[in-house]
Amino acid sequence: MLIRRIKRFRMDMQLALALFLTAMNKLLANLRLYTRLPALVLLLAILAPVFMAALPAPALSAERQLLADIAKSLGYEVMGIDLFRTRLATATKVQLREEVVLLQWPG
Repeated sequence: MLIRRIKRFRMDMQLALALFLTAMNKLLANLRLYTRLPALVLLLAILAPVFMAALPAPALSAERQLLADIAKSLGYEVMGIDLFRTRLATATKVQLREEVVLLQWPG
């Protein structure tokens, strides 16, 4: 019973991450329509504490890289991924790293 719940939880997290990345893709695609001039875009990559507990550290850095890859495929120039801030999660007491993906729209 417990193993089934764990498997279900992991499947839910994978679905949530896929939905998140799909939403980011749509956001960046729509943002291109309104940004005609060269612009700098900061995309805040914050994962919920639930993701932090469910995903190993390599998967978390891969998520940020996925955001950068999505932006690059839409024509943005990826300038880097930088630390925005660290904070303590209220419920889990885990130290969270909130990072930004620095993008530039060439116009």
